[in-house]
Amino acid sequence: MQCTIINFKLNNGNGGFDLLSITTAPFDVVLDGVTATSTGDVLGISESESSGDVNKIGIIITASGIDPTFQATLDGGGFIRAPVDVLMCNVPDGTNIVDYYTIYHRGYCDSPMTTIDYETGKLSIAIETNNVFIDIDKIPRLLRSSLASHSSRHAGDLFYQYTADVNVEETWKG
Repeated sequence: MQCTIINFKLNNGNGGFDLLSITTAPFDVVLDGVTATSTGDVLGISESESSGDVNKIGIIITASGIDPTFQATLDGGGFIRAPVDVLMCNVPDGTNIVDYYTIYHRGYCDSPMTTIDYETGKLSIAIETNNVFIDIDKIPRLLRSSLASHSSRHAGDLFYQYTADVNVEETWKG
């Protein structure tokens, strides 16, 4: 059986995270010792845009029929910039253990949008994600490819001492 597992690493406010793992399977499934709770048909995932470029485009994850008490989790800020992995999985017949999976999308959650259906008393959630590469041009790297940076992390390694100096022009004779 094919199913999707979504793992949210929700910020718990203590510098750590709480794992929320949900699946589209009709029953709970286990991946690497972690149980993903079944949501069945109430979960939707938008198409992922493919590109040869490194892009920042994410997807939209929707869930409907959620108990309104979950609103407190949303209001707690745990979803903001929380890492999310969307996995396409295979579960062999007669078991609930995932035997293999591929990563469909990896990124970070944006602020969730909620809608309450007062007739049914249920909550609908839409979470837009950003691709894992969203910060590729914003995160400063304090280390450079230099002898000083390399030596600070790998004491005694003289790799960069023996690399070519780009300031010295070499003359080749043939």
